[in-house]
Amino acid sequence: MKLIKTTILYLLSVLTMYNIMYSDNIKFQFVEKSYGSYNSNSSIKDGKILGTDIDHSVIDTAFIIENTEKIKAKLGTEFGVEYLLSSKSNEILPLDIEWIFPKEMIDTVNNKKIKFIKYRIYLPTNFVNNGNYSLEKEFEIIKGEWVLNIYYEDKVIYNRKFILD
Repeated sequence: MKLIKTTILYLLSVLTMYNIMYSDNIKFQFVEKSYGSYNSNSSIKDGKILGTDIDHSVIDTAFIIENTEKIKAKLGTEFGVEYLLSSKSNEILPLDIEWIFPKEMIDTVNNKKIKFIKYRIYLPTNFVNNGNYSLEKEFEIIKGEWVLNIYYEDKVIYNRKFILD
């Protein structure tokens, strides 16, 4: 009887490990659809990033105005990428989004210097997603090269540069 219990426990642990390994090894392809200046119709602010005064928002509707890497550095400007995480199965993937600024921002509300922001989001495969930045506060208007990196499992799977002028 003890041998049967041990065997059942062993099989359950092996099956559980297989399940975890399977869910961590999702095969997908990052497909850039477009990039450049954005316009979004509505969004829901769902919190601040890294204790800064930079809002993170979930966009309801967004579309590219112009396919370009050159972006106007002024309040209200939105820019970024539209992409698809193409997969044979429908899954939810954890991605890390990182925006690197040309020089440090000075968050005037929290009196912090910010060189980059990085945060985790969970996105579905086989669905068009957006990764964009909105210049909403004066301290965010920094001219120069902005870099967007998207990570999956600590590896950069996408990189795009924008020049704000």
